Amino acid sequence: MCYNNRNVRVTVNSRGSDWSDSKSSDGVLTLTPSGCKIVYYIDGDECVLSVDGGCVTQERCGEQNVRINFELGKRTQCVIGSGGLAGGYDIFTRRLETLSGKGGFRVELEYANGSDEEIINLTLSAVYK
Repeated sequence: MCYNNRNVRVTVNSRGSDWSDSKSSDGVLTLTPSGCKIVYYIDGDECVLSVDGGCVTQERCGEQNVRINFELGKRTQCVIGSGGLAGGYDIFTRRLETLSGKGGFRVELEYANGSDEEIINLTLSAVYK
């Protein structure tokens, strides 16, 4: 059961060892009994961030297809591409926090990325309009 579709302004901030990036987009946040789903668009690609209990899934479909599952303290996969042209690598989620309040929803992640285990910090904020 889903409820409470709300228009939001989504901001995604990410930072690695020698780089940083920030993107913003309009989107829709849908609350669910165990979390939420946020749909937004970046560079023309549809992005969906789903929070289900202690699991966060980030999907991007379009020019770039990416799916990452985050679970605190677990090694999971980042899958890039689709069909027979898909590949992936391991990530390890070191920090996963979700915050919900009157103004919107926020996810904060820190994870070790790939074989070099670069530490990535990612914050996604969905602020109610």
